[in-house]
Amino acid sequence: GVVHGMAHPLGAIFDIPHGVANALLLPTIMEFNAPAALPKYVEIAKAMNVYKEGMTQEEAATAAVDAVKALSIKVGIPQRLTDLGIKEEDLPRLAASAFTDVCTPGNPREVTEEIILDLYKKVPLIITGKEAEIKLIDEFLKKNSTDLFKITEYDGSYDSPLIIELGT
Repeated sequence: GVVHGMAHPLGAIFDIPHGVANALLLPTIMEFNAPAALPKYVEIAKAMNVYKEGMTQEEAATAAVDAVKALSIKVGIPQRLTDLGIKEEDLPRLAASAFTDVCTPGNPREVTEEIILDLYKKVPLIITGKEAEIKLIDEFLKKNSTDLFKITEYDGSYDSPLIIELGT
């Protein structure tokens, strides 16, 4: 699908490891593709241990995307294109390459070069480090009560230590 199609030029042009590129792009592409694959997102939410009985498919999709975002932060995946040396002026070239990539036609939703450019633009170019991480994790925790993560220290402030442990 388009996540691989967009990751390939990041590797080819900027020498970014394919797994890192995919992990950075995945939450954005999951959000985009959710309407075309809601039953699969329910299964993802269940696999990530964030599904709650009675959730709508849309709620499960949101929970799945949020869990993937939180996990990528937890394992140290860069959260900004600038972390990988990508600048805004690089995005049209990346979009053109991704559109012609062999993986792109397998996406659950149809894409154009313009849609791909918009998807690249949705991946943050610049956000402030700890504040952004706290915001993403805060959003995840407010939406999902789960055993997937255990916060051992965190009071919600910028200066608060943030320690997250994987649950059992």
